[in-house]
Amino acid sequence: MSLIITANVSGLPIPKTSWYHNDQPIAESKRIKIESAASYTTLTVAKATKEDAGRYRVVAENKVGSDKAEFNVEMTDRPSAPRNLHMAGQHKEHITIAWDEPASDGGAAISGYIVEKRDANRKMWTSIAELDAYTMKFKATNLVEGNDYFFRVAAKNVIGLGDFATTDESIRAKLPFGTPGAPRHLEMDNLTKRTVTLAWDKPDFDGGSPIIGYYIERRQAYSNRWVKVNREPLRDTMFKITDLTEEEEYEFRVCAENEAGVGKPSETTGTFVARDPFTKPGKPGRPDVKIVDDHAELSWTAPTDDGRSPITNYLVEMKANGDVRWKMVDTKVIGTTFTTKALTPDTGYEFRVTAENKAGTGPPSSPSGHFKYEEQICFIRELEDIKITKLPKNVMFECEINKPHVQVQWYKDDQPIRKSHKFDIISEGKIHRLEVKDADSKDEGEYSIIAKNNKSRARLAIQGNILFYATWARV
Repeated sequence: MSLIITANVSGLPIPKTSWYHNDQPIAESKRIKIESAASYTTLTVAKATKEDAGRYRVVAENKVGSDKAEFNVEMTDRPSAPRNLHMAGQHKEHITIAWDEPASDGGAAISGYIVEKRDANRKMWTSIAELDAYTMKFKATNLVEGNDYFFRVAAKNVIGLGDFATTDESIRAKLPFGTPGAPRHLEMDNLTKRTVTLAWDKPDFDGGSPIIGYYIERRQAYSNRWVKVNREPLRDTMFKITDLTEEEEYEFRVCAENEAGVGKPSETTGTFVARDPFTKPGKPGRPDVKIVDDHAELSWTAPTDDGRSPITNYLVEMKANGDVRWKMVDTKVIGTTFTTKALTPDTGYEFRVTAENKAGTGPPSSPSGHFKYEEQICFIRELEDIKITKLPKNVMFECEINKPHVQVQWYKDDQPIRKSHKFDIISEGKIHRLEVKDADSKDEGEYSIIAKNNKSRARLAIQGNILFYATWARV
């Protein structure tokens, strides 16, 4: 079927014409031809399909001006073949077939169906029914008992007759007492590593005899053999399998049984692996740690395996040097970064993280390396030199450090000073004092204080008058 659109054109000078489809320029090809003359232009699309439907525009223009014409094109086609053609009843003199409407009506409403049959030993098809659009079941009568027949059905609309759907196998006209058809719509639910629940619908055709029950068959990945799961027929159309092996591959199907025997199997479940719908997540990446001021900034990568369930949060643990057990820092960390609270100075730490999902917490990450927070110490007020001119006299050296309660050591001429009757050492928060009692010439020299490898120093200079002290002697 070809699509042909012609537009009359007039103008001086003779205008140049251009064609567009859905605002896209149209170029000539093996399938598309454009013929233009002084008074008309024609677009021809051979073997037109639904994709060729839409809005067409032709533009004519010369140096004087331009004009356009637009066309809306709707494409209709014959319907596709009916779906799911199957036997719905059987007898020695008649066979009932049923089907579902086509996937596509071709863009025009279906007006009816044509049904044909063919004896399996002949090549000629015979029309046996013309049905309305709402009838999708037909009983073919006047059949010969014992003969095999093929059936086919096609839908029609205003365009014409669509493709036929044909039965896959011949159907024998015989007494209705036969094995049942295949169970339908086999589905699986509630899969775990040990169990799965199967459910299905009864066959369209029971073989002419009430269904006694159902047999479930299974096949594992390493075998082509189907094995019955139940020895006695199941009355219900639902059954829970409870003996699966974790991570094994399985496939199931179901057969119906009546007094004539076991019928054809259903379609299979398809191959699946016995596992819980979700499992605990894998290990996160080893944490990267950065010490900033007095806290640690952690970052890590999410597990490569989330257990088929989104990661909900992370647990962060730390362990100080010398500790045997890990200490939980936070259990509700969202994202893959975390900042610890104030760390203890001069203490080494290592960290690890654990991911959690609906199934629970997975294994912890590998521990980070060892990291130590070293407190930054500095003097915000240094020691000052002291000069005395009067002896004896108590002398007080004083300084201030940026952090409170820092351990310090006092020195005189690089020799450690201990608290004694001569020296009093006083620490009050950030303030540190050294009192030299009854200073005399022997106390002159350099005094210093060391805090975390930081040193402050000052001198004590004595410039006093020389005094003689009277002594008593007894002859």
